[in-house]
Amino acid sequence: MRRRRDRAAQADRGRRLTDLATALEALVADEKYPGARELRQRARRLRQDWAAALPAVADDPSAAEAVARGQAADAALGSREQAWRDARVAESDEQRRRAAGAAAPD
Repeated sequence: MRRRRDRAAQADRGRRLTDLATALEALVADEKYPGARELRQRARRLRQDWAAALPAVADDPSAAEAVARGQAADAALGSREQAWRDARVAESDEQRRRAAGAAAPD
């Protein structure tokens, strides 16, 4: 009886991981990410859930595909968000340079 429960719990964890991988992939496909704040928040929550769920099934061969999909999507989200943040910093720096140049006395 206990063994059946353990298998059922493992299957549930595998399904949860597959669902998370699919949700992460959907965010990667969304052109509005990471520009939309709502999507950044959703991505942060999903990535946290992913990181928490991964250790429970990382060694399970039946979850290998979901693990690979989720890791690829997680990495893609991370790089897109970093590129977006770098662009925002560059824009901010440019605005400060322009403001400093306009405020400088002749």
